[in-house]
Amino acid sequence: MLIKNIKLINFRNYQNIEVSFEKGINYIEGSNGSGKTSLVEAIGLLSLCKSIRTSDEKEMINLNSSSLIVNALINNQIDREIKIVISEKGKYISIDENEVKRISELIGVVKIISFLPKDVELFKDSPLKRRKFIDYAFSLLDKTYLKSLSEYNHYLTEIKELIKVSDFDETTLDVLLKQISKKGIYIMDKRKEYICLLNKYLANVNKYFSDNEFVINYQSDIKNENNYYLEVKNKLLNDLKYQNRVSVHGIHLDDMVCYHNNTNLSNYGSQGQNRLGVISIKLALFDLIKDKLNEEPIVILDDVLSELDELHQEKLINVLKNIEQVFITGTKFNLNQKVTLYCVEKNEVGRIY
Repeated sequence: MLIKNIKLINFRNYQNIEVSFEKGINYIEGSNGSGKTSLVEAIGLLSLCKSIRTSDEKEMINLNSSSLIVNALINNQIDREIKIVISEKGKYISIDENEVKRISELIGVVKIISFLPKDVELFKDSPLKRRKFIDYAFSLLDKTYLKSLSEYNHYLTEIKELIKVSDFDETTLDVLLKQISKKGIYIMDKRKEYICLLNKYLANVNKYFSDNEFVINYQSDIKNENNYYLEVKNKLLNDLKYQNRVSVHGIHLDDMVCYHNNTNLSNYGSQGQNRLGVISIKLALFDLIKDKLNEEPIVILDDVLSELDELHQEKLINVLKNIEQVFITGTKFNLNQKVTLYCVEKNEVGRIY
């Protein structure tokens, strides 16, 4: 999979630029604040129509405009054009000039794995961040997983709305609980399956990259999968009867914990160990997607290499040089590798060689 070129209009400080990219490593050099991270942010937008930097997508719109446009030509055996427009009114997405009604239709068209400075906090942050990570990862692998997750969230919203009313219909609640339990069991089984697979690939990454033993452990909110429906129902009814705060239990409260040499990384891991752990897991995910789908995701590294020691920098570059397309940002190019080099200065992008 390749991004052949990208055009940005009113994207952050880029008013109107077009950049062509090549196979292999595309190195984007620039000083802090020059706009290099904004460029890879626009590339990342193609995967999920969400920013890899901020939860407020309107921040990406140039201050002197009311909308932004990202237009990209990608190639995955055939050329395809993706257009994304974000304005104060909402989003518009098209693939080959055909409007995309749901974000789920975009997921998987451009598969991207990004390595960002904030990733070091993945296992110290809230479980929500880790669920988002595994849900995005497994949605790339399995469209049925993505569909089931969407349906699960729909039922969850309906249940939460229903129980806001004191005299809610118990029959309706029971029907919804049975529906959400069916989807929850499927998602739970798939999470177990894919995390087990991911650990197998992670064991290999531990050998060729990290020189550490990282293992992922799936922790579900559901204690007994065989009694999923009864467990969720009994907890909910108990909360409704005795608690002021009502919680709907289920797989939307699950977590993923990483262990480093049998020690919980979030509690006892250093900053460096957390960074190596996240990079290792994402490399394992890359290998899993490549093998399962026979397709290489595009890789983004935004100011990550500078945070690694020389040994792990060298090991990571040895992996990246064999990937079909990689985007690396940094303040100074110092790699002993064949790359396509770009220089970003005052939100202008120039190709050096």
